[in-house]
Amino acid sequence: IGLAHGRAVSARWAHREGAEAVYHLFERPFAGNYAFDTTATPPAGGGLPELPSLVREGVRRARELQRTSAVVPEELPLEATGAAPGTVVDEPDYDLIVALWEKACARVSVRQMEAELTADAFRVHRPLAQWLEEGALRIVAPPEAPTATAPGT
Repeated sequence: IGLAHGRAVSARWAHREGAEAVYHLFERPFAGNYAFDTTATPPAGGGLPELPSLVREGVRRARELQRTSAVVPEELPLEATGAAPGTVVDEPDYDLIVALWEKACARVSVRQMEAELTADAFRVHRPLAQWLEEGALRIVAPPEAPTATAPGT
């Protein structure tokens, strides 16, 4: 997280940058090392929102992620049911929505989607939870393990 004149001006974590990186730290906290760079300069397009706003939004997203995580399995793949997915309100990135739908239809796990996309976990989970609740997606059950039979039966 880059700081200049007491303001957060940049952030980077893995393949996420800006506010998405900060929000992801709230959503997927981990033990590790954090670096605060006091020599950072604001990017040409401007810096990040004020720190209190970043924290409030990060906490809100983390709480919502807990709710959606109860609906969306992280390891099991999803598949389309044939029903049309509903419009995801308050998600301005149409390309993200298309990518999520395509990955869900290709049975990519949610954990893999998070690893591949630059959106934070909240923005990945929220549309998928909506589509599961609407019935446009369903969870693909793992194949059942064959049961052992006793000899001679």
